[in-house]
Amino acid sequence: MRQNHLLRFVLILILAAIIFFLVQGLGRYLIGEISSYNEPLDEDQVTVEVVEKTILRLEPMEYYTCHVGAISDLALAQGEIDLFAQNGYRVYAVGEEPYHLYLGCWSQEADLNALPKEFQEIGADVYIAKNTLNTVSLKFKDNDQIFSEHIAPLVASIDVLLKQSLKMFEEPAYEQYTEESWQVMLDALDESLEQIDTEIAVILMDEDENIAQEMLKIDEALKDYKNGLDIIEQAQNDKALYLAQSYLLALIDCYHEAIANLSV
Repeated sequence: MRQNHLLRFVLILILAAIIFFLVQGLGRYLIGEISSYNEPLDEDQVTVEVVEKTILRLEPMEYYTCHVGAISDLALAQGEIDLFAQNGYRVYAVGEEPYHLYLGCWSQEADLNALPKEFQEIGADVYIAKNTLNTVSLKFKDNDQIFSEHIAPLVASIDVLLKQSLKMFEEPAYEQYTEESWQVMLDALDESLEQIDTEIAVILMDEDENIAQEMLKIDEALKDYKNGLDIIEQAQNDKALYLAQSYLLALIDCYHEAIANLSV
């Protein structure tokens, strides 16, 4: 009987020892697995890219235009644009359903009643609208040479041109300045346009398709505006101003769109 108790006691001790070693071994395994997650990764396994960016913020400037329509139907919008054209005015149209139609572009708020009577006779929902130049900023990587050396300076040059233009178009009448004053201001804008044309030509030598696409859009808008300025010099009347100003509105939108598309 005593032998049975002794044998049972020895078996219990053996089982306890086995359980103890199993628990210790499993514990060491789990601790090893957990610790492996806490070990620092080798430097070769970690890639951290720190990108420094430059933001070019140019001073905003308010300007005014005359809203002459907001039309959802494309055919009706085109009909109103054609009707204005028959009366000698080129409308600038923006948006998609509704299409917003604008005439004129000035640095000072115009008196709606002093504008040509056709604006209210042909247009609908006619009012003076206020907009802002430089609502977007150019963002680019510090180490991007084409941006830092060429695109950012180009944006600054176009900003100067646009502000020169808005200050020149202070009021919606050709008679606001003498012929001599108009000539001086138009000559100054021609110089700015020539400088910008040179800057764009340099940028177009880069092989980036996205940059080239935006530069070509700006170049086309600048050429249209230049043609409008030439007509002011030739015609010397209010309708020539409105023609150039419609191209100026298009150039401002193209400028903002290019900045947004090129930013990173």
